[in-house]
Amino acid sequence: MKIVVISDTHGNMHRLKDVVEQNKDADLFLHLGDGAEEFFEVKKLYPNLLMNIVRGNCDFGYNDVPNYATFDADSHKIFASHGYIHNVKDGIDNYVEFARGRGADIILYGHTHERFTKNQDNLYIMNPGSLSCPRSFGPSYGILNIGDDVIMEIVDYEN
Repeated sequence: MKIVVISDTHGNMHRLKDVVEQNKDADLFLHLGDGAEEFFEVKKLYPNLLMNIVRGNCDFGYNDVPNYATFDADSHKIFASHGYIHNVKDGIDNYVEFARGRGADIILYGHTHERFTKNQDNLYIMNPGSLSCPRSFGPSYGILNIGDDVIMEIVDYEN
């Protein structure tokens, strides 16, 4: 299963659309917030692709979008949130414990605009960075390939 993980597009519909175009073979596109407006516009353009979003702190007016989502992917459980309600800018330990308490072994978050991956004791953690305004390196997104193993990849955005 291929999941494209995107976060913090902050109005950059062009880049979001590019990533979707470059990854039409994905089983799921998951946006981790701060980009609801362009997410829903791009989703209209690709009605046959599976796309989901959680709300970020800058997604004003999208109160019907959940703060987090939990779902199964093969034999894994994914927990996805923007991370602002768990103060991930101050560290991810509390967030990780919250997600693990919901049975997750794959934990995704955004908000910091900084790329991050960690695999420890069969726990996979990813922040794909920001597609529009990164704080480290350049614009990026993530790809999760889930099968017998979980492979996390941070991809540099190039148009």
